[in-house]
Amino acid sequence: MALLPRYTIPEQPQHVIQRGNNRGIIFVARSMRSGCSTPEWIDPFIEIVTKMDI
Repeated sequence: MALLPRYTIPEQPQHVIQRGNNRGIIFVARSMRSGCSTPEWIDPFIEIVTKMDI
């Protein structure tokens, strides 16, 4: 069965959800990342999110 088209309202933000494989987490806390390789862009992203208290 085909998906229904999404409704969009001009100039209104949309709610976006990102999930990993089997609903696994995508972004993890720095304390959980020790020893695993992460993309280079994640550290500045985490700093910005922390500053903005998101």
